[in-house]
Amino acid sequence: EVLCGDVVIVPEDAAFPADLILLHAAGNAQAFISTVMLDGETSLKTRHATGICQVLSNKCGRENGEEWTKAQTVDRLTFPTQVLLQQMTNFVRHLRYPGVEFKFPYPTPVLADVRGTVQPAANTEDALVCSFHEDHFLPRGCILRNTPFVLAVAVYVGDDTKSRLNASTSKLKFSNMQVNLNNCVRGLLLALFSLCALASLVANVDQGGLAAKEEELIKDARNPIIRFFMFCITFYHVVPMSLYVIYEMLKLVLAFQVNSDKQMYDPVRNEMAKARTAEVMEEMGQVNFLFSDKTGTLTANEMVFARCHVGGRDI
Repeated sequence: EVLCGDVVIVPEDAAFPADLILLHAAGNAQAFISTVMLDGETSLKTRHATGICQVLSNKCGRENGEEWTKAQTVDRLTFPTQVLLQQMTNFVRHLRYPGVEFKFPYPTPVLADVRGTVQPAANTEDALVCSFHEDHFLPRGCILRNTPFVLAVAVYVGDDTKSRLNASTSKLKFSNMQVNLNNCVRGLLLALFSLCALASLVANVDQGGLAAKEEELIKDARNPIIRFFMFCITFYHVVPMSLYVIYEMLKLVLAFQVNSDKQMYDPVRNEMAKARTAEVMEEMGQVNFLFSDKTGTLTANEMVFARCHVGGRDI
């Protein structure tokens, strides 16, 4: 229900409902967000408000003093407090009068491609124009961490958000053996239909001794379409339908062997291996190389102290 231009307040440990531009963080400080849902990085990233918004926050702090300071230290259990709502409403009122314009381009799927300007609505020569970029951007789906709350404005919503533009429908995975088996069955089906079409053509030509006599056929069998399906029923054994059944049973047996393999037991988590899909089980025996984007994926980020050498001496 968030629309472009709406000002929203997001509490700690909550997800951002849209692509937002940070206006104010609790304590007029930096905000920390977790982008693990987008790029897989577990380290928190810092975000801060634009220059014009920071100036406005300082102005509200001077005008309201103790009330503004009290609103910055809101408790998570009592969020949102009346003082917080009152002070944030006052902050938004300063934004609306005389007004602030946010200018940003059409949405793009690139996460780092965030650019635009923030300036007062009164286009005077001495107007403060600030640009915003990735350091002011709060992507949809990310989580606010270690910050009591943030106040932000929605710039991209719905299908225009970065997460939706980068979303793609996942394709079904098929092993090489499955692909080759499907191609073989397609060839057999093509041969079957060609043979049935040829047999139907010969039966309707009725030349020599190739075709049955007219009086030997039932009335419906004289129709060439009926004859075609009759030949399909006669020659359908060419297609090995039982091969698919045996193939699926073999994949289930292979998955059971993986789940019960003692060499793949994890003593730390006390868990056995889990074959979550049976579609690509036979591909595991064809793996020659294993690539990893970072060492932590293979080492589980565990480092064991081995040796210390200082000044020519082992300690």
